[in-house]
Amino acid sequence: MPRIQIDRGRIIDPANQIDRVGSLFIAGGKIISAFDTPADFTPDTIIDAENLIVCPGFIDISTR
Repeated sequence: MPRIQIDRGRIIDPANQIDRVGSLFIAGGKIISAFDTPADFTPDTIIDAENLIVCPGFIDISTR
């Protein structure tokens, strides 16, 4: 699985009371760190999320 770095996005996570701009680091399909770059992390892909919101997925419960 690719290692992904999402930079400069507004990270919103109500469950953990987070609402601020920063970076997310993803490896193996899971978030491994928020805001602080993990040691020895080299991303395969960097996504610039400036002026975008990064948050847990939305679910449309009315889908048919």
